[in-house]
Amino acid sequence: SFCQVKEVIESLIKKYNIENNTIITNLEFGFNLEVSKDPKLIIDKNVLMNNYKSPNKNLKFLGKGDYKEFQLTDYSIKIYSKSKQFKLENNILRVEIKITKKRLLQQLGINSLEDLLYCWSYEKLFTFFREKFEGLNIVDDFDSNSIPENDYNKIIKYTNPNFWIRLKDKKSAKV
Repeated sequence: SFCQVKEVIESLIKKYNIENNTIITNLEFGFNLEVSKDPKLIIDKNVLMNNYKSPNKNLKFLGKGDYKEFQLTDYSIKIYSKSKQFKLENNILRVEIKITKKRLLQQLGINSLEDLLYCWSYEKLFTFFREKFEGLNIVDDFDSNSIPENDYNKIIKYTNPNFWIRLKDKKSAKV
């Protein structure tokens, strides 16, 4: 909870005597989602692209974890199996934004550890997260046997990042 996060931050500041003496340059913000099936299936079959581009990283960690990452200039979107990472019984899918540039944090008004003691910082992080989450292309499961072949071929085409890359290249060439 926010109160628990606040307590931890306050205790760190006190323990290490770092009040008004921190600069945040990286920050991860995300959610653990309990899902009804193995997160691996969602990661592999449902989370396809971000803004019509393939993930930069699609790792399996020798069967010990499933992970997709979409790296952008100032941040990354990471999706992985938290349940596999920590050997949990529940199916937990982790979706997070990793902000990797200080300038983006500054745009959000987050400069120091103390800024994370206020609700407004989490509201800004959540708004940023939600905006970037909208760019993910996530498809529902479907039974390919129940879809007419013509429609199935369209699904295959439209869920392939190469289709969108070629379409973008054609538009650029015409302009």
